[in-house]
Amino acid sequence: MTLREDTSVRCTACFLCATACPAQCIYIEAGEAPDPHIEKFPVRYEIDTLRCIYCGLCVEACPCDAIRMDTYVHPRIWGFDRLDFVETKEQLMHRSRVLAEKGRDGNMDEMLAWYREQDAEVYDPQRPELKTYANRDVLKHYAEAPARSSVELPAIDRHHPRTGK
Repeated sequence: MTLREDTSVRCTACFLCATACPAQCIYIEAGEAPDPHIEKFPVRYEIDTLRCIYCGLCVEACPCDAIRMDTYVHPRIWGFDRLDFVETKEQLMHRSRVLAEKGRDGNMDEMLAWYREQDAEVYDPQRPELKTYANRDVLKHYAEAPARSSVELPAIDRHHPRTGK
């Protein structure tokens, strides 16, 4: 997502990118923009990279040059959760800031640093105090995530779907 000079998102939540997407991988939730000159903006903007086919139709459909495919970094290529592959508005904006500040290699350097740090970690679902990979609240791609709940869900007996017994 490209940014304006005031670092706000350029997107006006017109939904043309989501409409043009043949994979239906773009989700937009619009809200009233804080700037009185702009009618609306995306409160939530997400791209499910597991569904994306990288056709570029979203880029072509955007009338305000808000979405591009020029960060030179492919989204995350491994994870333990479907959320690991959903890119949020904040992540996309962060990538644009890094591109502006550090140039073409900035995003790649950041992604490689995240992968190196993940390789050093041990992931064990039986030990929730260890690192998990689905933290969406922190823009730094390789930041620590909060521990997940250790509450177990009861198993469903598939032989008796109506009663569960």
